[in-house]
Amino acid sequence: MPLSEHRIKEIKCGAIRNMWPRLISRNGKSPVHGYGYTTKICTITTDTGYTGWGIGVPDTTMKLLFEGTKLSDLFIPEKGIVHPAFAGADMALHDLAGKILGIPVAKMINPDADMKAFVYDGAIYQSDLTEQGDMGVEAVMKDVRDDAKRGYVDYKVKIGRGGKWMQRDEGMKRDSDIIHAIRKEYPNARIMVDANDMMDVPTAIEMMEMIKDCDIFWFEEPFPENYDDCMRFKEYLAKESPNTLLADGEFEYNTDHIIDLAKRGALDVLLPDPVGFGFTQFRKVMSECQGTKIMCSPHAWGVKAKVNVTAHLAAAFPGVVPTIEGVPEDYIECYDETGYEFSNGILTIPEKPGFGMDLEWSWPVPIYKPY
Repeated sequence: MPLSEHRIKEIKCGAIRNMWPRLISRNGKSPVHGYGYTTKICTITTDTGYTGWGIGVPDTTMKLLFEGTKLSDLFIPEKGIVHPAFAGADMALHDLAGKILGIPVAKMINPDADMKAFVYDGAIYQSDLTEQGDMGVEAVMKDVRDDAKRGYVDYKVKIGRGGKWMQRDEGMKRDSDIIHAIRKEYPNARIMVDANDMMDVPTAIEMMEMIKDCDIFWFEEPFPENYDDCMRFKEYLAKESPNTLLADGEFEYNTDHIIDLAKRGALDVLLPDPVGFGFTQFRKVMSECQGTKIMCSPHAWGVKAKVNVTAHLAAAFPGVVPTIEGVPEDYIECYDETGYEFSNGILTIPEKPGFGMDLEWSWPVPIYKPY
């Protein structure tokens, strides 16, 4: 049955959450993150009995426009949503269309998609720095070892302690000591570092001088991205650590700006979040990156459902996405992700329609009123 034969019966907002396996501490910029994450979702039901859901925040205007409308007037499988104003329902519409068409989202985008994605551990925060005092390098190493038991083989490490939480030189040394400890214990791991914009160019270069012997896969958000600073750092990397990539764009929703930076050689890996940036928008950007040296790795921190959704993009664009961010979970409520299997750094995606996750329930949330 084509999408044109399905009309939207109802669109509503809710919330889901999952618990992390430990207290997630601070990063270079933000204080302690806590034990879990709650995120808003959009749920769409058709008059033919199909339901799709995804992370996003629908608003009252969307509700008025969607309800009673043909699905084909809102969504095109080969492209995604037909207008950026529908971004709050972007993932939900992908899930709904996939369920109606009977195919996973990854294969809706690319029929030849290999239903797998490389996933790195995104939960290595600054757990050495606690309210009870400085617990040292070993506190972070315990987190790495615990996540290795969960199947992770690659690790992104939060650095930048010297910008806010410790004296500059002391913080830089702690960052370096942790990176070296991980490299020593896990010699085959891909190690990424993330400063959360808490450095400037000279500090980032100094940091790399301290850890370049650890074969850093990418340096993420050393400073707010702009052409001149990125090029200064890239020029240093080209000489001193040519295999290290510069990754940024997590908080930048201006597609033209980050694509321009990458095309001009100032960025290697684009990191926008598929929620704020848009799932459809990411499809467009990844298509443009095919056949170039530009890579993408959508920001996926928070709730495990976002990792699974992002894995579909990685599977559809394997030459563009080297790895995606993982969120270790201890307990998931609200949805069933049966079929997603994670082992040895690889997430296998189930051959289920849509995103392959069944929404069991969600916390009721009033639909957003943008006025």
